Amino acid sequence: MKRWLCKWLPIIFGCHQRPERSFFFHGKQFPICARCTGELIGIIVTPIGYFFLKNLPIWVFFVLLIPLVTDGLIQAKTKYESNNTKRLITGILFGIGLMMLFMISTAYCFNTVSYTHLRAHETRHDLVCRLLLEKKKKTTPPPPPPALA
Repeated sequence: MKRWLCKWLPIIFGCHQRPERSFFFHGKQFPICARCTGELIGIIVTPIGYFFLKNLPIWVFFVLLIPLVTDGLIQAKTKYESNNTKRLITGILFGIGLMMLFMISTAYCFNTVSYTHLRAHETRHDLVCRLLLEKKKKTTPPPPPPALA
């Protein structure tokens, strides 16, 4: 399992694995950098907190993406060098925001719509079609029972 994680985590996250931007444990470098470690932590803990966070407005989760993007862009465009603690924190926030947006959108896609809700959006044309179909169902005689042999 460890060998698999060390091989695939950097690929999945698109991580650069730079030693100066990574954490070390007992002298061994983490398979992903501090920022990607934060993202992974955020992604893992979000399903646990989903039921507490799902009622927040959706813009909150977009705001959680901003610190990582801002820190990364400032670091890329200027001489500013972030530290691993900031990278970890912005990664955690980004992981939570991204995972919450994914989970909310997935729940929205699979949420069933009630018949009453559909009727509330019915146009005049839909109403006429539905009433004609219901009338046709009532006037069509039931099929005869099968003949017994």
